[in-house]
Amino acid sequence: MRVFFDTSAFVKRYIEEPGADKVIEICMKAEELVLNVICLPDTELR
Repeated sequence: MRVFFDTSAFVKRYIEEPGADKVIEICMKAEELVLNVICLPDTELR
C-alpha cells in the first residue's frame, strides 16, 4: 500500500495530537510513504 499524506497528517506522524495514533497505524502498514515537497515549507514546528 502506498500512502500519501498532506501536511496536517504528516505532522501527526511526529507530533502527538488527536489522530496521531491512526496515522502511525497507517504508516506501519504502508509499504511506501509519499510526501509532496510542497508540504515541507507548509510545516512549521514550534
